[in-house]
Amino acid sequence: MPNYPKTSYTLIHRACDTGDVQAWDQLLENYGRFIRYILRELRVPENDLPDVTQQVLIGLTRSLKNYDRARSSFRHWLGAVIRNTAISYFRQLRSRPSSDCRLDDELQHELEQPAEIGAWIEKEWTTYLANQAMGRVRKVF
Repeated sequence: MPNYPKTSYTLIHRACDTGDVQAWDQLLENYGRFIRYILRELRVPENDLPDVTQQVLIGLTRSLKNYDRARSSFRHWLGAVIRNTAISYFRQLRSRPSSDCRLDDELQHELEQPAEIGAWIEKEWTTYLANQAMGRVRKVF
């Protein structure tokens, strides 16, 4: 597994204090685009993306104090928060009488396998970083 920079535990600890706006701004700068990227990869419709992203951030706010770096990397843990939020979103859609929400079998399987989400998040993180780097290179050239 590639060795990417780790999220500062101090930053995470500071972000547990919801009054620390700088810490939250830094977390959002580091992970906001990634959250949206993962939600798009999970096929959350573009028009629902802001609301579902907000739900991820609310979940993050509520559960950040429970994050245990001895159990998993922050990215892996964040991936679980994103995954759980996406599952809730799709369940809500399916429960609406007028919903045509259909998940393909592969995505349904991915969402239902918590053990696989870590590897998937790492793969998507690699792709995300590559896309970000290519975007910066395009601006220069």
